[in-house]
Amino acid sequence: MFKRFHYFIQFSLITDKGTKETFDIPIPFKIENHIDEGLVYFDYRLASLEVENLPIITDKVSSIYFDKILEIQLVNTCTLASL
Repeated sequence: MFKRFHYFIQFSLITDKGTKETFDIPIPFKIENHIDEGLVYFDYRLASLEVENLPIITDKVSSIYFDKILEIQLVNTCTLASL
């Protein structure tokens, strides 16, 4: 499950041990869905911004997502017993 919260997407996942973990991921500039391959890409590269004048970043950016692509692999854990 996920929800949008300010400038973040909050993902709530249940681990194999049954505990719930929540992750806050910044909203990406661009999203590519490759559902048939079980992949989703969140693009944080400045080049993916669709603007005429890209911002100039002079300071060091502390975000681990800055100017990178986050790959999310989708795993279907649904079984017939849970349907």
